[in-house]
Amino acid sequence: ESEKLMARRRSEVLGGILGATEGAALRRISHDVDTGSLAAYLYSPEASGIRKQAVKMLSDILVKPTKGGTIFIDKKEQKEDSLDLPEWPESEEARKIRERQEIAARRAISVLLGTHLNRLWKYPIIAARLALSIAAITLKAFVLATQEICVDLCSSAASKALGVATFPFRVVRNLFNKNNKKSDSGDAPRTASV
Repeated sequence: ESEKLMARRRSEVLGGILGATEGAALRRISHDVDTGSLAAYLYSPEASGIRKQAVKMLSDILVKPTKGGTIFIDKKEQKEDSLDLPEWPESEEARKIRERQEIAARRAISVLLGTHLNRLWKYPIIAARLALSIAAITLKAFVLATQEICVDLCSSAASKALGVATFPFRVVRNLFNKNNKKSDSGDAPRTASV
């Protein structure tokens, strides 16, 4: 539980850096990135590992959402994956600072995304190839999620069908075991006296 809390805190801190005054250098670096080169890299063969990770991450999001849930989530899994972690202790002043940084980070991210999307229009062929790559990632993730859900449904149905099919045998076995125990307790061994 403490590891999950630390992981959540790390992501909060990283997101807060963009909104903090100390994050100016990070915002400047993010702004100065060559959008065309980055987009060209993302659909290149060298970035196949990144695309595979994106497919897996998106598929996991589709199969096991953290909020709302689906009928396919096992209750045990849902408890393990839930984010019902204790809140990180912070003062009222620290909470207000964090909230301001979150708002500033969202604003900074939207400005950065807008800037990079505007720059990407200068490279229509690269933009089209990137859009196709994103569409392929989304399609692969959807197929992978559908496959995982179908496997879960089939294994669940097979398990329930097996339980129903073996029910009469289990009833007979339990009755047989119960009768054996009664007969064993009634037939206590008698010792012969000499």
